[in-house]
Amino acid sequence: MKINYNGIEYSIYWKFLRYEPYKDFNHKTSKEIFVPQNEYTECYIESLTKGIQIISRATKTPPDQFNKEIGRKLSFTRALQLLFPDRKEARKFFWHCYFEFTNQHDKLDDLTFVARMNNNFSEIL
Repeated sequence: MKINYNGIEYSIYWKFLRYEPYKDFNHKTSKEIFVPQNEYTECYIESLTKGIQIISRATKTPPDQFNKEIGRKLSFTRALQLLFPDRKEARKFFWHCYFEFTNQHDKLDDLTFVARMNNNFSEIL
């Protein structure tokens, strides 16, 4: 997904990663430990013009079922908080673009005023 915000183009994408369980050695206790399966979704927000790369992660705990939408939303929320910690209007604008990108038009009603207020228009490619 690509977004143009205040003349800066951002590229946003997600990766789902899975690591199988494995045994490791704890050097402090000199004992073997078991590391359970680890699954997580990473959100990447990059801007080549500003030289920015934000990576955030949403980890799935073992009893949970994988849910693509929940993993994307959690990691996206964390990435936006890192990128715009004090700019709520920017985060709302990015959410507006996300809902457009994922065809969740029912969630756009609360956010459309933000784009008009800031005179920002997104380019979703």
